[in-house]
Amino acid sequence: MPKAKIILRTITHFIFCISGLVLIQEISTRIHQLPQAFNWMWLLTCALFIPNSLKISKVQLKWHNHHWVILLTIFSMIPFLTIPSEETWKLSSIVIFLLNQLLGPAICEELYFRARFNQLTNNLKSPIFLALFNGILFSAAHVISRGFDLLTCLTFFPGVLLWIIYLKNKNLCTVILLHWLFNASFYAVFYRFEIILPFF
Repeated sequence: MPKAKIILRTITHFIFCISGLVLIQEISTRIHQLPQAFNWMWLLTCALFIPNSLKISKVQLKWHNHHWVILLTIFSMIPFLTIPSEETWKLSSIVIFLLNQLLGPAICEELYFRARFNQLTNNLKSPIFLALFNGILFSAAHVISRGFDLLTCLTFFPGVLLWIIYLKNKNLCTVILLHWLFNASFYAVFYRFEIILPFF
């Protein structure tokens, strides 16, 4: 398949997916506040079923033995990853926060921006271009859904990094756990110092 056609197909799929997210947000603000889970459910639908079923192999879901350091790091940070409420750290808020970041951004975004993106561009043999393309789409999604600012633009860099890691081993578990760690630690640190108010 020609390079231009692959790029066009990927961008078309992306526009369709993001349009759905924007529509959900618009309905949420005009009618009633919809749970953010609707956003993640739509992204999951785009990743797995539109326009055709994404087949995820056992290899993609296999946890590689040499990645135990990442897993250990994530679990060691659990006591510190929470959104403090009136400077009180509660177990319930930690669990809700971690589950939200795992089931929402980590799993759904990785299924779309790494696994689905790989399926859409698997005939394109340009590693550097693909990394940049993936980073652009990843940051564009954040800018469109959350607004234009420095932080949303900077999501380009973790997008590129996560794509490179995924491309190296085609392991979804690795990038899901890394994405989870990035988000949880970022929100915990920045919210703790009252630099930003996270929306999750």
